[in-house]
Parts: sequence; C-alpha cells; structure tokens
Amino acid sequence: MWLLDVNVDVSLERLLKAKGILAENTISRGWRELTNGNLVAAAVNSGFTCLVTRDLDFAKSAERALKDNDRFAAVVLTLPQARRKDWLEHFEKCWLEYPIVPIPGKLIFWPKSNK
Repeated sequence: MWLLDVNVDVSLERLLKAKGILAENTISRGWRELTNGNLVAAAVNSGFTCLVTRDLDFAKSAERALKDNDRFAAVVLTLPQARRKDWLEHFEKCWLEYPIVPIPGKLIFWPKSNK
C-alpha cells in the first residue's frame, strides 16, 4: 500500500486505485504534521510499503529513514506544478511510458525526465 504525502494532490489516490494500487493520503490518516522520519516510521508501522511525495528535500532526510526501514520505498514526483486536471493528465502520460516501480530501501525520482 502506498502513502501519499500531504503535498500530493489527494485526487492521485483515486487514479492509483484505478490502476490497482492501494493508496491513502496522510491527511485522511491524521498525519499532516509528521516530519519525514516520523512519517516513514508511522507508515511502516501501519503496513505501507511506499511513500509518494513532491518534497524534493525529502531526499536529504530519506537516506537514514530508508536505511532503517529497508522494505520501505520512497518516490519523489518531479512533474511540474500545474492545475489539477493538467497535472493528472501529465501524470497519466508519464505513467503509460514509465510506470512507478518502487524499490524497497531506495528513493527514486519519477519520472526520470520531465516530458
């Protein structure tokens, strides 16, 4: 199950579910205020396997959290900011070319190139 960080539009949850990926967001979990390390710990303890975020600075703090939780993955979305509809369409196009494949214990940036 994937956890969407507070900075990821909640409509992505529906889109991922349509692709067969169980996803929840931090807001519905009441985890809005958790910082990166505490968020990863809460996610792991609740059975999540992947965090999806738009926080480019997460990479700085993720190394230790992922090292301590090597079955957990993190994905940083690098799609440029846009209106919801446009952003979701861009996400879909990128997904068709290069679906997100979380790697346990690793942080990946997706998509690798902004198209």
